[in-house]
Amino acid sequence: MNPAGVGVAKDIKIAISSRIKNQAHLNHEWLQGIIIKTEEQIEGIRRSSQLARKTLDMLDGRIEAGIATKDIDRWVYEYTCDHGGYPATLNVKGFNKSCCTSINNVICHGIPDDTVLEDGDIINVDVTPILDGYFGDTSRMFVIGETSQEALKLIEETKACLYLGIDVVKPGNTIGDIGYTIQQHAESLGYSVVRELCGSRHRFGVLGSPAGSPLRQKKRRSPNGAEYGVYY
Repeated sequence: MNPAGVGVAKDIKIAISSRIKNQAHLNHEWLQGIIIKTEEQIEGIRRSSQLARKTLDMLDGRIEAGIATKDIDRWVYEYTCDHGGYPATLNVKGFNKSCCTSINNVICHGIPDDTVLEDGDIINVDVTPILDGYFGDTSRMFVIGETSQEALKLIEETKACLYLGIDVVKPGNTIGDIGYTIQQHAESLGYSVVRELCGSRHRFGVLGSPAGSPLRQKKRRSPNGAEYGVYY
């Protein structure tokens, strides 16, 4: 394998550039800057998302006390490439990692390094593979050994927020409804939401096309609507 991804990255960039040019010729319908996806594109997004999930499944039996977060990064790189994909984050603007690893109080986008996991840690691993020109993007929490009830409760309720948000993704609702629902549940339990990291649009799905950002807010003010073919 080539952890640095230098030669491979060049080929990937060429493929990405070609893909974006091809997409530009397609007749897309836009909704507030969000592209309505075709059946073919939805299937491509589904496959890349499945690779993302399988990558995290692979880590389930490997993440434990004593390993370094750079080991997780290497496993993600190897698994993604072995299955026909490539880590979308690798060598982008100098970021030479294939995933993000956020330990304990690190909210997100932690950088893999020599840090060794210890019993009681919780860690989020965020992966973003590209497969056949489509992005997948997901993350998962892992518990190292025995951790505190406080940490377990946080993980449980964060997952509940995720599924409550997913439940309101349907035609007629808005992106703001997602954030509103999540914030209401989190704050009802005494938690807060992270506003500082909201507002960016992830490159998820088709290369060169933005995904919506579900603003964490108390009012349903976002005009972006959900309809068939829109993805978040």
